[in-house]
Order: sequence, then C-alpha cells, then structure tokens
Amino acid sequence: MGPTLPERPRGRPGAAALVLGLALALQPPGAARSAEAPSGPPPPPPQVTAESLAAALPRLTAFPLTSVSGDTFRYQPGGENADGPSAVSFTVGADGRTTAVRIDNLNLEGQGVLQRR
Repeated sequence: MGPTLPERPRGRPGAAALVLGLALALQPPGAARSAEAPSGPPPPPPQVTAESLAAALPRLTAFPLTSVSGDTFRYQPGGENADGPSAVSFTVGADGRTTAVRIDNLNLEGQGVLQRR
C-alpha cells in the first residue's frame, strides 16, 4: 500500500501532482516496487519537512527576459525539452499595475497564466 496522501488542494492546478510527487519521493527505497503483501500495520505517512521539500524540488533559476515589443518579452527555457525561446506577456491594468503574466511554454494546457489577486 502506498503513502497516505493529504486531501487534494482545491483550486490549485498541479498541486495534487506536487503532493503525489513529494509522497513518492519521500518513500523508502524499494517501497513502491515491492510485490509482496505488507505484513503488520501500515507504515506512518512520510513527514514533509523544509529539508525534504527543498531536496525534492528543483532549485530556483533566474531567466533573463529580452524585450520583443510593448508588454511582450521572450526568454530561453532551460532543460532538455526546451524548444527555442518562449514568449512572456504581461497584462497591465488601467492603474499601470501588472494584473497577469502569461508564459507561453507553460500555457499549453491553460496553466501558464498567473493572475494577481
């Protein structure tokens, strides 16, 4: 039996996948691959600490933006799946404050728009 997962966070796309990924990353080696039926009581759920969370998440990386025109910029995503530069567009409200940012390569399924609240 796998780890006990916390209730799925509501209204945050991708948060459930992060919780599942953390739970799997924090399992003892071989726990997910065991074909034998567990004997005795189930093990306690993994404890997520600041240290284990920092070890499971990638390091923050700064990506420089290059102006294209107006409120549109481009940046070069990193990693082996990066496929050329991607657009980053800012939506500016009447008061001159940024209300949203859209990162095109993260928006393939509608999850690349970050709204100010």
